[in-house]
Amino acid sequence: MNAIAVKTNARLIQLETDAMNPTFKEGDVVEIEPSGFEGDGLYAIETGKVVQIKRLAWHPQGVSVISDNHLYPSYLVSVHDIKVLGYVKAVCKFL
Repeated sequence: MNAIAVKTNARLIQLETDAMNPTFKEGDVVEIEPSGFEGDGLYAIETGKVVQIKRLAWHPQGVSVISDNHLYPSYLVSVHDIKVLGYVKAVCKFL
């Protein structure tokens, strides 16, 4: 019998919108490695009670929160006003 190693601190999140198209599609499942903001990249963030996958980029006045889908506008926030849950480590894409 084969054993599967599982990290207990990893999180799986299924995307419910097309905000990150074409990088991720609605329904894709991403694995999140818990961390804070460590520089530009793809992260899970929490705003209010909503968890989102966004591209974060350092900016002199804070952090740019970017959706890959051009229909969703980017915005700038203070690093203290955003809760970073972790960075995107892997994705399971559905065809």
